[in-house]
Amino acid sequence: MKRAWLTVIGSALLLGVFGLTALLGSGVWGTPLRAIQGLLFLVGAVAFLAAGRNRTVAGLAPLQVVGVGDVALAGAILLNAINTFSGGIPAETAEITAALGAALGGVGLAFIGIDYLRGGQIFAVELTDEPLIER
Repeated sequence: MKRAWLTVIGSALLLGVFGLTALLGSGVWGTPLRAIQGLLFLVGAVAFLAAGRNRTVAGLAPLQVVGVGDVALAGAILLNAINTFSGGIPAETAEITAALGAALGGVGLAFIGIDYLRGGQIFAVELTDEPLIER
């Protein structure tokens, strides 16, 4: 995987969190679950940015830092599903189905992230410094 993609993903996540806050105000993170979600998105964004810059964080190799980002994003996705199922978000059948699908996707992302934290035992990914667009 080209390391620069991690920088792109991390930047997009940061822009999303700050853009959402700018558009909707800080009240968007007003409930405890939403505040935790926002923090998890920020952790994921910073982790992807750090891995994209080939940085080690707290003794973790860049691929393990990607794992931290994956687990953080999975947690945010799962919290959204919990908020929907608990009635925190009024939902119709379609939204509940979408939340269930997202929750299952979050579990899969968490599994991948945990594997990356373990050093890529199951999913072998090599981070390269190749440019995003080659001529």
